[in-house]
Amino acid sequence: SEGGSIPTTEISKVEFAEGMDILTVLQKSNLVPSRSEGRRLIQQGGIKINDEKITTIDYLITEKDFDDNTLMIQKGKKVFHRIQLI
Repeated sequence: SEGGSIPTTEISKVEFAEGMDILTVLQKSNLVPSRSEGRRLIQQGGIKINDEKITTIDYLITEKDFDDNTLMIQKGKKVFHRIQLI
């Protein structure tokens, strides 16, 4: 499966207990070099989580966003990144 080719970042479940804002998640997964770059991407509609376009920079990711402890982030058209809860 092509699943093996998608880069994955593992983050502890504990960190999502209170939710983690989208910009922090983007930085932790090295998808953006800075929060300002993350903001710009979101404002341009360039970030999707599980195929849903994220439209607010304050979006909080919580455990309920995960399916089977996995969440998929899409940046632009071609960059995919998996977040794995551990």
